Amino acid sequence: MSRHPLVPLVDETLRLSSRLRSVFADARKGCGLNDSEQMVLNSVVEAARANNRALTVAQIARSMGYDRQLVQRAANSLRQAGLIEAVANPDHKRAVLLGPTAEGLELKRRIDIRADAIAAELMPSLDEGQVSDATAILNGLRKQIEAHLRTAGNPEETTMEADLDQLAPIGPLTDWLDANVPELGRGPLRTSILSGAHPTWC
Repeated sequence: MSRHPLVPLVDETLRLSSRLRSVFADARKGCGLNDSEQMVLNSVVEAARANNRALTVAQIARSMGYDRQLVQRAANSLRQAGLIEAVANPDHKRAVLLGPTAEGLELKRRIDIRADAIAAELMPSLDEGQVSDATAILNGLRKQIEAHLRTAGNPEETTMEADLDQLAPIGPLTDWLDANVPELGRGPLRTSILSGAHPTWC
């Protein structure tokens, strides 16, 4: 009896995640950040870069599927280290917004440079087109799953979608898909990707 194709995909995704974490571990060597701190710094910096927008702890936790308390502890550590700062939130007095400091932006820049160098070393053995296609397909699958959860009435997914709707315009992704993954055509996978077009903060 054949298994549903999503089941082996879960296994492959976990294995790939483990390999990538191992390969890219050197990118943040010496930066003094643990996994959760790196994730929060990524989220804060990329939000500022993409949309000049600050995020709340709750938005970061929902968008990444992390426990809110874990994100709060990481954010506190980053604030103490001077890498992010609290910004007044005009929409909510208690839920402060988080933005990067100059030191946080510089640290992220150095980490990105090292990560790009590691990726460049890997690419001779990888097909760049396949990597781009795989990214788009995985994004589409994730959005389909999130859409299903929202339809099933999962309040966290509905709230997450409302948060992230404010973070990214669809237009640039539409152009990128048409230029780089034309085989998606105008089918349901492309529609799914565009219907949930949001940045990934990691």
